[in-house]
Amino acid sequence: MRTNEERMLYIVREQFGTEAVSLETKIIADLGADSLDSVEIAMAAEDEFAVILGDDELMRCVTVADVLALVEKTLGACGAAS
Repeated sequence: MRTNEERMLYIVREQFGTEAVSLETKIIADLGADSLDSVEIAMAAEDEFAVILGDDELMRCVTVADVLALVEKTLGACGAAS
């Protein structure tokens, strides 16, 4: 079973077609992402992790690690609500 980190890295690597992605990678500065890329990453993460990510929180994400932290925070909140 893949870890959340591996799953998130896979999403971003597939989106940009490169293996040169780490948790520290800056989505806009390093990968040259535009708003459509950001939306596609968010949608793929929502599908992969079965969560809904808030737009305001997503806008504050700079690195892949930031998106992963948001996903894990949302997963934790979902678990706490159960």
